[in-house]
Amino acid sequence: MNFFKSFSKTVIVILILVSIFFIYLGCGTRDINKDKNLKNDNGDIYAGSLVCSKCHGSIYKDFIHTAHFHTSSLPIEKNIKGSFQNEENVFPFNYSTFMLMEKRNGKFYQTEYQNGKEVRSEEFYIVVGSGTRGQSYLYKSDSQLYQLPISYFTNSDSWANSPGFPFYEPIFSRRVTPTCMECHSTFVDMSSIGTTDKNGNPTNMIFGVECESCHGPGQKHVEFEEQNSGSKEAKFIINPSKLSREQKIEMCAYCHSNGKRLNTSKPFTFKPGDSLNKFLLIDTTNIDTSHIDVHSNQTALLMSSKCFKMSQLVCTTCHNTHQQERGELTLFSQRCRSCHNTEHNSFCKFEGLTSSVLKTNCIDCHMPAKSKTLTVNLNQSSKQTPAIIRSHFITVYPDETKKFLQKNKQASN
Repeated sequence: MNFFKSFSKTVIVILILVSIFFIYLGCGTRDINKDKNLKNDNGDIYAGSLVCSKCHGSIYKDFIHTAHFHTSSLPIEKNIKGSFQNEENVFPFNYSTFMLMEKRNGKFYQTEYQNGKEVRSEEFYIVVGSGTRGQSYLYKSDSQLYQLPISYFTNSDSWANSPGFPFYEPIFSRRVTPTCMECHSTFVDMSSIGTTDKNGNPTNMIFGVECESCHGPGQKHVEFEEQNSGSKEAKFIINPSKLSREQKIEMCAYCHSNGKRLNTSKPFTFKPGDSLNKFLLIDTTNIDTSHIDVHSNQTALLMSSKCFKMSQLVCTTCHNTHQQERGELTLFSQRCRSCHNTEHNSFCKFEGLTSSVLKTNCIDCHMPAKSKTLTVNLNQSSKQTPAIIRSHFITVYPDETKKFLQKNKQASN
């Protein structure tokens, strides 16, 4: 009898631990239930990544730390990077007009004041951007999305006028189109922007660039797996590793190419494996390797590189999209060495550095981080620090190599 009591207690403890694990996966990463069976214009139904986590928990646990996962989110305090503390929440436009980032009754607002009087106040509705380089914020009006006039810039840790907005007056009229949301969310039903839950949060979107962005809407896959638990074949889902090289590149290029969307394509209907030229046009002829921007044509830069042309290189050769690897230069360098090694007689022959250094950082010399000039007006108390963006045009940069040499020489002294 004691054995059965002990066994029962053990089973109960295990069940509790398993429940806590799935509660962590489901509630610790998002602030809204996304299992809403949202449907795109192709009739494809989304399951939501929380459903994916039930079978792919270890992948999901890593993925929730990536910038893709956080590229849009609810406007709650932990998701908004900018400060709402007194004196840190003010952005002046001129001697009589300023914006104030305010928290009222648990909600967040950008409020315009003129001569000390409130003129207009709009509530944060969606946070756009992981905060790696910055964030912008959207508000809704008459079932439409608009960008708020003030954004947050990570390098300067400050509020500033949103990119492309004037620095002398606040503007609330920039409409946010489906094109913007396609690359900052998994799905948005743009026809029902005003649909909210009891807390005023949107119920018609799946935040972040998540599982179904790269694997396709998954409700049919989920239903099949639930009904055929013993099946070893993954049906009704896309496995990007089985796509052709061109399809793999186009999967990432949809958002990382600054391509021109075709009016004939419907939002959120592109799936990896589709022919990209039916959805957008990419300019691969006029490549400016000196101009690097968040929305620049990184795909074309990569495709113009000798490394790309002389190999079967694709984006995922270097990037594991399931894990947060930003800044892991040694890890990326190891991936360079899968091709550039002594066995292939293609290892770096530069004599100015030790072999250990050459093996741990190929990136700073061949894919240098470029400074992007800020086109915003920061507060006087903020340090004007440019955003840093790494070029995907892989080549030899003599000036960058000199800088790298000097840096290592100083470090060794």
